[in-house]
Amino acid sequence: MARRSRPRTRTADIGTLKGKNGGMESEIGTAEGSGMSETRAVIYVRISRDRTGAGLGVDSQEEQCRELADRCGYSVVKVYVDNDLSAYSGKPRPAYLRMMRDLAAGNADRVLAWHTDRLHRSNTELEDYINVVETHQVATETVKAGPLDLATPTGRMVARQLCAIARYESEHRSERVRLAKQRQAKRGVFSGGTRPYGFEADGSTIKPEEAAEIVRMANAVLSGVPLKAIARDLREREVPNTRSLRWTSNNVREILLRPRNAGFLVYRPEPKHGQKRDRSPYTEADIIGTAPWEPILPEDVWRSIVAKLTDPARRTNHEPGPAAKWLGSGIYRCPCGGKMRSNTTASVAHRPVYRCKDTGAPGHVTIPRADADEYVSRVVIERLSRPDAAELIATPSATIDVPALRAELAVHNARLEQIADDYEQDRITRAQFLTQTDRRRAKAAAIQAQLDQATEQSPLAPLIDVADVAQAWHDLPLGQQRAAIKALFTISIQPCGKGKRVPIHERITFGPPATTPATGHASQPAPRVTQARAA
Repeated sequence: MARRSRPRTRTADIGTLKGKNGGMESEIGTAEGSGMSETRAVIYVRISRDRTGAGLGVDSQEEQCRELADRCGYSVVKVYVDNDLSAYSGKPRPAYLRMMRDLAAGNADRVLAWHTDRLHRSNTELEDYINVVETHQVATETVKAGPLDLATPTGRMVARQLCAIARYESEHRSERVRLAKQRQAKRGVFSGGTRPYGFEADGSTIKPEEAAEIVRMANAVLSGVPLKAIARDLREREVPNTRSLRWTSNNVREILLRPRNAGFLVYRPEPKHGQKRDRSPYTEADIIGTAPWEPILPEDVWRSIVAKLTDPARRTNHEPGPAAKWLGSGIYRCPCGGKMRSNTTASVAHRPVYRCKDTGAPGHVTIPRADADEYVSRVVIERLSRPDAAELIATPSATIDVPALRAELAVHNARLEQIADDYEQDRITRAQFLTQTDRRRAKAAAIQAQLDQATEQSPLAPLIDVADVAQAWHDLPLGQQRAAIKALFTISIQPCGKGKRVPIHERITFGPPATTPATGHASQPAPRVTQARAA
């Protein structure tokens, strides 16, 4: 007697279509009918986390679902794939939503899944699913849990129980993971992810060469160097980072704001169901204790950096556009008061010059870039080689009690939180809230200013009391050279008259600095220098 062949899954050679947010679906052509209607089945597969991106989990689920279809004689007409998406997280599952639309349109007779928890871990989604499949008489079958009879009260009860159990398991697993990560954080155990810059792969052993770069960045910030200039210096020196990314002001800022630099342990709870993960840099609120490793930066230095980089009114990265490439860009001033930028002459030589950004109208000037920068460098070196150079840096008062100020600041910050809570609980009026908040913030700002005074550095510090000022100057990164010039002088470029050749030292004048040095103390006016001896 001839053996009857088992119906096979019909497929058409139409490739996999990839949807948004990782959702994919394979469009399979309808089976060629022979007069008999065939059961149209769709497959839904999902995996919560695919770290490699290989999709091996969903491939295995699809293979087993296809075997189920073969055994039952179903014709698979579509496969829906949600890769790296959790049914518990609350995030939209694009392929699942497309499947629901197709079921509502009557495009399938069966839904096949590896297990019921691949379809639902939310009762809300399950109820919507029951309404659709009951209305359109679509059956549900799984590889591991068998068929779900959603057409009967008993079958729906079983489905709801399975869904509740799956949700409990997800919640319980998430709670265990959260507690484990919290315990690890309190012990100072690195929880994984990208290696933090400045530390070895274990997250606690300091990497000396990277820690030295963090100290260098911190000193530059406290000296008033813009973050973009720091990033540019790192790129020019080809300093590697942990992600093999291009250094930018953003990743420099992120590294400098980390509490772990000051030897603090941090922990941020995992997001609850439906919440997005907070990927912003760790803050004071995330500190849970003192780390077992030695700090890379002293606590007060780190706190001053945080105050500087998180206060919009005091950000060092205030210059628009890319970091300056030349010594005098934006520092040298035209007689009109405008800033001068690097440019080239319109002549055949195309000589590099500094030109007023408002060029085009009468009265604006240009000056050869190399000659101007060389002369300004000579003046800086000459001024800082004098015996009284140290007097240009105001010494912070030795009477400042940093620990006491830090404790007082913590009291004011706690009081601000209490004021906000009082307003939230309707214990005070809006007018009282605003008045009390303004007063506390003013007191906190005054204390922070004293703390900054004790920790910030003058950009001139690397050039004071050194054996060779000229060598120290040339060794400084461009950003720190520019910060030092701004701490010493304002520089004006004078016109020379059309067709005249005037010595460079007669065209550049120096005045007192427009701002005080980074120490926060009033600086001594810089002497007017018209000509400097060669360094």
